Amino acid sequence: MARAYGLLSRTNWKEASVAELVRQETEAFGVERFRASGPAVSLKPQQGLSVGMVIHELATNAAKYGALGSPGGTVDIRWKVEDGSFELLWEEKGGPPVKKPDEEGFGLSLVKGEIGYRLSGDVETSFDPGGLRVKMSFMLDP
Repeated sequence: MARAYGLLSRTNWKEASVAELVRQETEAFGVERFRASGPAVSLKPQQGLSVGMVIHELATNAAKYGALGSPGGTVDIRWKVEDGSFELLWEEKGGPPVKKPDEEGFGLSLVKGEIGYRLSGDVETSFDPGGLRVKMSFMLDP
């Protein structure tokens, strides 16, 4: 979260680049294990803080339980904007087999809270055996 605050401070709390948020939040986990792509998009401060926190939490969980816990595991992060809606897709590959947890943990609760509650968006999760997939979307502020 401190990295997201730092990024927003450098832009006088006006906007946060999605590409920069992704880079900052993933570099501690080894940027070579991430493939990030999407158009140049800037988010409003609250959106940037929430997205930064969500990416950090997903990366932390991937290191503990998912693709980043295996030597060859990778994460694809793609985003786009369509009809005023921002969508980000997180896909893990090459980790241990994934199974749906019996109950929702802190990480998924945080993701759903930040995107669903704070940003009035949607979160879809898929616990495919080949890797976790999380799709999140919310409307961009005008």
